[in-house]
Amino acid sequence: MNNTENAKNERKRTIRFKTMFCVMLIILIVALMCISIVVGAAKSVTPTYAFEVLVNQIFPDTFDVPDNVTKIIVNIRLPRIYMAVFAGIILALGGTIMQTLMNNPLATPYTL
Repeated sequence: MNNTENAKNERKRTIRFKTMFCVMLIILIVALMCISIVVGAAKSVTPTYAFEVLVNQIFPDTFDVPDNVTKIIVNIRLPRIYMAVFAGIILALGGTIMQTLMNNPLATPYTL
């Protein structure tokens, strides 16, 4: 009895840890995406302008933001961020599929 209860508690603790770890990684990804919208060569993009541009994309004409800042964020930075996130997701899925098909936790795309 005691061993099964310990095993159940250990499993619950492991599941809770993995869930919290995944939530923290998602929060970290979103925070890094927000930072990468602001950081760049154009010094005219401030965090306030970035927030206002994103809100203007959902609710048009809510804030008065300069056109050059809107073009920088919408045409350059957001597509770059989306492509980086999607490329990371695709590489992670590819690695997971490769490891599953090969039954090898050390399988890489170079295994073939």
